[in-house]
Amino acid sequence: MRLEEAAAILGVSVDASVETLKQSYRKLALHWHPDKVSLISSDILHLKIHYYYSWIYNSYFMYIYLYMYIFSVENQMQKKNSNNYR
Repeated sequence: MRLEEAAAILGVSVDASVETLKQSYRKLALHWHPDKVSLISSDILHLKIHYYYSWIYNSYFMYIYLYMYIFSVENQMQKKNSNNYR
């Protein structure tokens, strides 16, 4: 699955904020909740909406985590290299 596909299903843009993503998810989850919709497929739709939301949400925070990790490793390497030249 691509980020563009998941964002399109949730009705948000790829660069949407976390708050926009949450609002869209809550709106869709409430609209397609199996207790409110009597369609048999509403269970599947509700699960898909939750899956896509979780996928984007976790991808976003994994990106931030990896960015912070790489940034801290680069800083440590720079400090180590600057100490070697003294």
